[in-house]
Amino acid sequence: LTRRIGGVVRIDAGQLTVGKIDVAIVVKDTGHKVRSGVQQRDTAIKVGAKGATTIVYCGGKLVAPYVSEDVERDYPEVAAQIFSSFSLNENDVVVIGTAGDEEKAEEGAYAAIRTLLR
Repeated sequence: LTRRIGGVVRIDAGQLTVGKIDVAIVVKDTGHKVRSGVQQRDTAIKVGAKGATTIVYCGGKLVAPYVSEDVERDYPEVAAQIFSSFSLNENDVVVIGTAGDEEKAEEGAYAAIRTLLR
């Protein structure tokens, strides 16, 4: 299980997220389990985060369902941080937990990724 979860990185996701503090975690080979990202967001909110943004690495692009078909084009600063922080492979997922503080943002991200590991 821990081999599927990458490191925890604090990033600045700007307008891609709703909170002040953003924490990104990569989950290997779970992109096929992502639908709209709503389940991940709602799960993060239940543990006290402001939300979570789910991004799938697919076809060489970062795709945030219902938000952006190309995060690198639409949010280049965020994509640059993701690519410099993680070594991504096809079907990997980056979950960005967001909150008013780092602890809640991280808790939200971990809660969100658990929905992908069931």
